[in-house]
Amino acid sequence: GRVKLYVTWRGLTARREMRALFDGGDYVPLKTSGAHAERLCAFARVHGETASITLAPRLIAGIASGDAPPLGEAAWKDTRLEVPRRIAGRYCNIFTGEVLSCDETGALRAGDVLAQFPVAILTRGDAPQV
Repeated sequence: GRVKLYVTWRGLTARREMRALFDGGDYVPLKTSGAHAERLCAFARVHGETASITLAPRLIAGIASGDAPPLGEAAWKDTRLEVPRRIAGRYCNIFTGEVLSCDETGALRAGDVLAQFPVAILTRGDAPQV
């Protein structure tokens, strides 16, 4: 229950702090590739120079370790999130405070994004910090 409460609290805080993005931003579905691409749901919201990326695992029973969520490269292998060039860059994970950068192709590795926490909301622009 604590993880769910934390996700709800941080998500609503980000929404309040970045209201224009979440109220009027464009929805951009994101492609995934690699070994577990079908196990991720990913999308971006974009408003001007501000953007967020949401990444949530699905159908994880085959890659989870017991009751623990699938975290890191060991679970996600070569799975990648393909970020469009126009929004590729540096992002802050609102749940962990980690800063992640897209690689030269504009991609993020799922194992990096989901290394410490089982879901992610990444923000750029006027990003709220943990």
